Amino acid sequence: MTFKQRKFLNLRTLPSQVTSQEMAWLLGFSSRDIPALVKGGLLKPLPGVDGRRRRFAVGVAKQLKFDQRWLDKATNVAETARRARYRRRQSGSTK
Repeated sequence: MTFKQRKFLNLRTLPSQVTSQEMAWLLGFSSRDIPALVKGGLLKPLPGVDGRRRRFAVGVAKQLKFDQRWLDKATNVAETARRARYRRRQSGSTK
């Protein structure tokens, strides 16, 4: 756990919106897993003007991290995405 991550997770009051990196920290996933969870329909970013920086509601993270069914589905989606990234890396593809 990095200093920045520990400092964020130990805040007394979390902000109402967080970045995808901070959402990953709250849920216990890698930041690389967040796009797969969004694509799989398991996470929904807040609507915003700037499509490049996704923001997420902290209240959603608080609910989801205790939902065992959601965690099971999210872990499966994340693992599938990791395996696909690994296969692409092994085959020499850059995507």
